[in-house]
Amino acid sequence: MDMIRKKKMREIASMQAARLKKQQQQLDEINDDKIKDKERARKESRDKASAQVNKGMEHLDKLESDRTNLEGIVLAGWKEKIVEFEQHMSELQKKELDALKLEHEGVIEKMMNDIREENNADRLKLTEALNEVGNEKKRKLDDSEDGTAEEKEMQSVVKQKELKTIMEEMNDLNKTKGQMVWLLKQVITAELMKKKKKSKPE
Repeated sequence: MDMIRKKKMREIASMQAARLKKQQQQLDEINDDKIKDKERARKESRDKASAQVNKGMEHLDKLESDRTNLEGIVLAGWKEKIVEFEQHMSELQKKELDALKLEHEGVIEKMMNDIREENNADRLKLTEALNEVGNEKKRKLDDSEDGTAEEKEMQSVVKQKELKTIMEEMNDLNKTKGQMVWLLKQVITAELMKKKKKSKPE
């Protein structure tokens, strides 16, 4: 009887051990599945977060590229406007300088014409004065038939002195006019140089 009871008890114990082992295996499998599920969930979360980060970086890169392109377009537009403005100012300044030069050249030309006219008038007056002096001397010589050679020589000396005086006056006048023209040219040159300096970009 003891042998049979012991045998049954061993069988029962063996069955219980087998059942416990099976239950433990089932629990282990369940735990493994849960661990795998958790690991899978964590991996999916990491992958999703990484994808979102990559998407955000791509969006930032696109924004940066768009900003750079926009800045380049704006900068190119401004550069083009600056070049156009500089060309316009250069043409305007050139026109102003040309107009100023023509104006000054006109002033000089008018002054030179006035000087030539005055010189011609002076020459005419000189010729008339010489003719008048010559005619006067001739009349005096004709009226004084008894005039001596000494008187004729004195008259010639007086005539030469008068002619010399007239020539000196004309030379002084021409010299003064020449100085006026020179001074005017200096003023015009200085004004043109000043205008060119102002027209240069700083």
